[in-house]
Amino acid sequence: MNRTTRYFGMTFLLKLSLIVPGVWAQQPMRAEPQSSSHGVQTPQEVGAVQSVPRLVKFAGTLKDELGKPLTGVTSVTFAVYKEQEGGAGFWLETQNVELDEQGRYTVLLGATKSEGMPLELFTSGEPRWLGVQVNLPGEVEQPRVLLVSVPYALKAADADTVGGLPASAFMLAQPTGTASGTAGASLSGTTARRTTSKTAGQATAPAAAAIAANFIPVFTDNIGTLGSSAMFQSGNNIGVGTTSPAAPLHVNGNTLLVTSATTTQVQFSGAASAARFGEDGTGAFFASDTPGKAVRFYTNNGTLNEGLRIDSSSNVGIGTATPAAKLDVNGAFHVGTGNNWFRVEGPVLGTANPVLASWGGSGDFQIDAPGVIGGRFVVKSSGNVGIGTANPSSFSKLDVEATTAANPIAIFAQTSQGGGFSAINGQSLSTGSIGTYGANFGGGGLPGFLTFNIGVAGQSNNGIGVEGSVETGTAVSGRVGNSAGEIFSGVGPGGAEQFNVSSVGTVHANAFQTLSGIPIAQYISLQLYGANIAGGASFTTGFGPNAGMQLPNSGVPSFAYEFTIPPNFISNSPLTVHVVWYTSATSCTMSLAPNFISVARAGRTHIIGSLATSGLTGVGGNTLSAGASANVGEEQQYTITSPDGVTSLNAGDVVVFGLFRTSSGVSDCAANLAIEGVSITY
Repeated sequence: MNRTTRYFGMTFLLKLSLIVPGVWAQQPMRAEPQSSSHGVQTPQEVGAVQSVPRLVKFAGTLKDELGKPLTGVTSVTFAVYKEQEGGAGFWLETQNVELDEQGRYTVLLGATKSEGMPLELFTSGEPRWLGVQVNLPGEVEQPRVLLVSVPYALKAADADTVGGLPASAFMLAQPTGTASGTAGASLSGTTARRTTSKTAGQATAPAAAAIAANFIPVFTDNIGTLGSSAMFQSGNNIGVGTTSPAAPLHVNGNTLLVTSATTTQVQFSGAASAARFGEDGTGAFFASDTPGKAVRFYTNNGTLNEGLRIDSSSNVGIGTATPAAKLDVNGAFHVGTGNNWFRVEGPVLGTANPVLASWGGSGDFQIDAPGVIGGRFVVKSSGNVGIGTANPSSFSKLDVEATTAANPIAIFAQTSQGGGFSAINGQSLSTGSIGTYGANFGGGGLPGFLTFNIGVAGQSNNGIGVEGSVETGTAVSGRVGNSAGEIFSGVGPGGAEQFNVSSVGTVHANAFQTLSGIPIAQYISLQLYGANIAGGASFTTGFGPNAGMQLPNSGVPSFAYEFTIPPNFISNSPLTVHVVWYTSATSCTMSLAPNFISVARAGRTHIIGSLATSGLTGVGGNTLSAGASANVGEEQQYTITSPDGVTSLNAGDVVVFGLFRTSSGVSDCAANLAIEGVSITY
């Protein structure tokens, strides 16, 4: 709490000097000429005794908590208490005191009261304590000061009266008659007095002018003649320049003038608040002197309406009684045309809340052309921004539209800075989203995306989705951050990947080149497992039909291969085994059946199904049918899936599988089964 340190002068000076009473000068008595007699004059009468002024002079000093003197005009409340601490004050008044450059001031306690300080404060003989409080936010009343003997001298006011009446009320009237010593001689004289006692002889009072009813009288000359003043009283109302006052003080005139050599002000004090307006060395001011109270301005268009308010925190409210900022406007405001303009100055660098400007509410924020609503710039209540349109797309946070030949480009970005700067930068920080997206609707609808985890996307119905063109350099560049990524991928109409470039530069293509009508897919390198051929199987060398692996029609000839699933493999996708074979026999059948399959991965046991052949299945069965021509190459396919049907096949898994020749049971071929090649695709 801010507490102003105060230093009080402890001397209380009572204005005890009596004002010298005005004394009417007695006109001397003139005696008629008489023989051997002396004129006798009446004694001078004593003027009315005025009462002791009920004011106590008090001096003090006001300083702030740092010991720096307060200056200027300050509102201070003085209160008299029966106790040193606690209790309610039974007399108080508020004065605006003027402080010099050292914070010193002097006041007359009771100066704001018509009766001054009541005598009853000091007639009981009990101690009295004076409290002083500066009327500023956060201030409290200072320790009370004991009033010593000087203020009690107000009790001396009783010495001016006898039974409450002035001493002149008990003076004897002048006797009337003839002076002794001279027969027939008489004395007469006149006196001008303001007492109620009778005058001596033929004494007369000053003549009174005619005083109109209800006008407050005023002395019209120097001998006490009374007349009507400019003040008219009606009940408890006083009028100046009017005979029908409507308030305790009603002034009818063009100007109410208050002058002073220093600060000039008019004060108002009510039961709940106090205020003042005036002027000082820096200009005019209007102030609320009550902590926590607001200054309000009203207009009247048939009813009284508050137009502006300044609360105790100096927040200004227009259209609101609870301003929450230095300027709080509830309603529309307008900045006119011409050279008028509106500017918001931002906070300095490093401030706690560096917000330049903030608009809130359920409506839109717009910047328009003169006389036009919408079209230049709009921020919708949803947060979507439109430039060149009053209705930005609900699918975009920023919608920029170019609709004229003068502005054919919606967004133009350019940078001349080197070292990693970019004119346009698109980023996506979550899955299922696109960093930068461009579309051409010139031909109608657009094809859909397989995924939205896209950095840069381009769509066109009948043109080019994304194109790069350079004189020298790279038109389109792709980069991946780990070995599982693909530098480039192409997807066909059915959604299947038809072409890709792996992270190590390997190109895979489903180009629909045919071998016996079977498409060539992505190939996986194979190696004969443990050089394992068994049951009479053998290799022959040479070329053409003489080369290959021979499986005779006797025993149980078999062979086994192994391979590693490559990094770009999509988890749990099917694998296809392609076996190219021929035989010299014709119009016969034989069986090349699965023998076993096993899937191994580092750090875990093999994946084995319920049967040795679970996960290895012949496409269309295991029967090989030889045609009418000998030595014609044919292909038999087998699919490889997870042996246990649960665990997914993943990149890096090592697969070992085997096939064996056996009788088909129908028209069995007697010649050897020659295996020309085995491949794996996915």
